Amino acid sequence: MSSKTLFKVLNGRGAVMPEMALRLKMVFQKPSADHWPSLQKSHDLLRARRKKDKFLVEPLRKGIPGTT
Repeated sequence: MSSKTLFKVLNGRGAVMPEMALRLKMVFQKPSADHWPSLQKSHDLLRARRKKDKFLVEPLRKGIPGTT
């Protein structure tokens, strides 16, 4: 992995993809490769939550087919 790619990930400008997770596990030995995508998911959700007020979404109303 290039230092440029690692720098992007560490600064929140790049995502941890599965191959990167395996490489990070190989470099640092711990945590497991499964840990890195979990951190990425948490980071992505946090970013989405910060801009959720901009989402143009309305709750479903009862009586609409396909809702309970």
